[in-house]
Amino acid sequence: MEKECILLRVAERSGYSLAETEQFYTAFVEVFTEILGQGETMECLPEWGRFIPKVNDNPARNPNSPRNPKKMHCFVQFKPGKKLERALCLGASHRMSGDADTLPKGIEKG
Repeated sequence: MEKECILLRVAERSGYSLAETEQFYTAFVEVFTEILGQGETMECLPEWGRFIPKVNDNPARNPNSPRNPKKMHCFVQFKPGKKLERALCLGASHRMSGDADTLPKGIEKG
């Protein structure tokens, strides 16, 4: 799903205008990025899970090319919360069984 579709859905459900929703989204992404950039774990979204910034400063390198310096690799590890994991599993099982039109409440087609 694209950003514009998500913003429209959030605006409809929240009752805020699309412009207000876009402002919130922009601020949320900026704060989210800032916090992870500082190396802090994001645990404020328990419904989704935890976002954990990681740095691998000793990645594998090509042993046949010792001149290539090792580069630090930064990434974010995500551990889904129980609620999200359950929704993903239920949605996947319904899609696999062909019952995509009868998904459980709170799970939408994606």
